[in-house]
Amino acid sequence: MEDRHFGVLDWLIVYIINPLLIGFLIQYGIFIFTRIIKPPQRLYRFQVARVTGLASVSGSHGNGR
Repeated sequence: MEDRHFGVLDWLIVYIINPLLIGFLIQYGIFIFTRIIKPPQRLYRFQVARVTGLASVSGSHGNGR
């Protein structure tokens, strides 16, 4: 019975805790990956687009006046 109980605990760990842990690690890894690698690029592009857009807008406004 002791072995049986331990088997149930093992089953719980393997089929419930492990997938949760792995899922958490994968989610955390993806979060870190996107946090470090993706937003800087997108932010950088957005910043460049905003700066060039502002420059062109202010330039056109200046030319308009």
